[in-house]
Amino acid sequence: MPSTDNSPMPRAAVDESAANPAPHFAPTHPEAVFGLLKVSGAPKTIEEMDEAVLLAEAKRRYLND
Repeated sequence: MPSTDNSPMPRAAVDESAANPAPHFAPTHPEAVFGLLKVSGAPKTIEEMDEAVLLAEAKRRYLND
């Protein structure tokens, strides 16, 4: 059961609960990262991508009804 005491937390509890910064990644360049993506077939046109987004949104709305 939570305490109803409104006194501040002890200093040790505050220090222990402090968020530690996330570790840093080595610097990269977009070419090195995106070059690892697996691609098959011809590139999609803007129209094909727009159609895929509309279809995905329609499916999402249909499934949430």
